[in-house]
Amino acid sequence: MKIKLAALCLLASSSAIAEDSSVIAGFNYTKSLSAEATVTFDVSDNEVTEDLDISTLGLYLGYITKRNNRFTVSYSSATIDFDKSNVSEDVTGFDFDWQFVYGENQVQPYWGIGFGLHTIDDAVVLTGSNLEGDSLSGLSFQLMGGIKIPVNDLVEFDVSLQRKAYAWQSVDVQAGFVTDTVNLAYVQNALNFGAGFKF
Repeated sequence: MKIKLAALCLLASSSAIAEDSSVIAGFNYTKSLSAEATVTFDVSDNEVTEDLDISTLGLYLGYITKRNNRFTVSYSSATIDFDKSNVSEDVTGFDFDWQFVYGENQVQPYWGIGFGLHTIDDAVVLTGSNLEGDSLSGLSFQLMGGIKIPVNDLVEFDVSLQRKAYAWQSVDVQAGFVTDTVNLAYVQNALNFGAGFKF
């Protein structure tokens, strides 16, 4: 009897969680408000900075808890334009974000934190070296704050400000007779727009 009662309680609690929780899928478009690349060279003890313009389009899949918080996994593709050099490169990768949403009103404030795994295809920083045309791998860390606007039970809009930092792998490069270790980092402050669909 006790086993049957425990099973019934477990089933009831699982059903309640299922009713209050859901899956969400959607897309985001992010445009940098300000962004900068920093390159440091270990041997020559030199540092170079340059302003960037970053546009990112992402698709995500996530889970909404019964408290309306979110865990999302997204795949993104970004185009990075270098202001002075007048060149560009593409960055792709996956982001893992936790979002903490407050309230159940028409406008719901939230904040979030996350990290990502990314790759630069044909990294600009390697141009003119023995590694020209190679890719670089790196990690990102991001903070965000914004609002979610439910349109109905199935659709919501998202507007947020984000700060994201990329740390790329260090590489040893050779240009002519000079060999040096290159360290690369990007930082951006950005405005994000998105839409999600619950099911």
